[in-house]
Amino acid sequence: MTKAPLENFLNECVAPDPGGDGLSMEEMYGLYLSWCGLEGSTPVGGRAFRAGLRTANIRVEHRGSRCPGLKMAGPAACDYL
Repeated sequence: MTKAPLENFLNECVAPDPGGDGLSMEEMYGLYLSWCGLEGSTPVGGRAFRAGLRTANIRVEHRGSRCPGLKMAGPAACDYL
């Protein structure tokens, strides 16, 4: 069974960073779009992306604007930055 694209994105592009500021939703979605471009995948829209994060147990705090305890990782992070 293959993993869902969002699960692949999270495994490849996001790493734990317990002491860090986390990633804004804008950063998370931008990183996701970069990853999709590198993978040749069609990205989902913003609402579906947020729903997928909730399904993957990614916490979104500060009125839905930040994902604490996460940092960018992998090739898509270099492409995004």
